[in-house]
Amino acid sequence: MRANIGNVGHLLRLDQQEQSRIRDELIKENFTYHYLNNAFYQDFCREQRVSPDTILNEGIEHIPLIPVRMFKDRKNADLLLTTPEDEMELEIFSTGTSGIPSIAKRDKESCDNLALSSRMKKKTTKTISWMRRRIVRYAHCPS
Repeated sequence: MRANIGNVGHLLRLDQQEQSRIRDELIKENFTYHYLNNAFYQDFCREQRVSPDTILNEGIEHIPLIPVRMFKDRKNADLLLTTPEDEMELEIFSTGTSGIPSIAKRDKESCDNLALSSRMKKKTTKTISWMRRRIVRYAHCPS
């Protein structure tokens, strides 16, 4: 499925039904990966009686939504990480219009997928490179 991420032109030429099928497969793959590799997320899903089998058999609409507050609290945001903290390459903050910014962290593979999926690959790669340099500068700031 990763090849589909990198070939946006091909994806856009597919009919809507095939695009939806590929999207759903990618979502199922990602859900299963995080369910199997993140104990916190697995417990969260189990509390709501959802597993990869549920998603495969009943559809992606059964994937439990993570409350927004989880992304606003540094401790809770770190619980959402499937990849170890020291492998994170990018930390993104929302504008915080509600008063507290949300936090999203990305590892190398996630950054690469973003660059692959962008129509403006060159510009995105430059942006990610710039953001990585800024993160290194702020990596030792107190929480």
